[in-house]
Amino acid sequence: MPEENNKREHYGSRGDEGKGADVFQDLKNIFGSFLGHLLKEPQISLAQIEKRYSCLIDEHILEKERSENLKFAGGTFKIKLNGRQYTLSMELYYKTAEGKWRKESNSADRPLESLTDESRALLEQNKELTYPIRHPESGANTESGKNDAAS
Repeated sequence: MPEENNKREHYGSRGDEGKGADVFQDLKNIFGSFLGHLLKEPQISLAQIEKRYSCLIDEHILEKERSENLKFAGGTFKIKLNGRQYTLSMELYYKTAEGKWRKESNSADRPLESLTDESRALLEQNKELTYPIRHPESGANTESGKNDAAS
């Protein structure tokens, strides 16, 4: 597989650059793994997406804390209607040992037809669903989605 030029985003001092694994690549791997699961199923529900993403993100957060000495502060996972597609996106926020902020983000588009009829109707009605991401040890993630769509 050819190597790609990946854009790395670090928030905090310029001294954070180059520390630890390539954040963008880590998130790309998470979404790639997650989307691989989606591609194997003819249709998937929003509840199945929430459950699968939650486990993958929890593992990623704990690994980042261990390997890069970061403290997870919070984040969001969004499922947004985007024309004939829907977009899965996430933002994760960490603090470094020096007290500086670091942000990870990634997104991926999927065809609307990959959702079950019920989930597609729910997303078409709400336009966007936002789920908080909490520290894995503080309780279950994605307990309830919040509709951020304009009424």
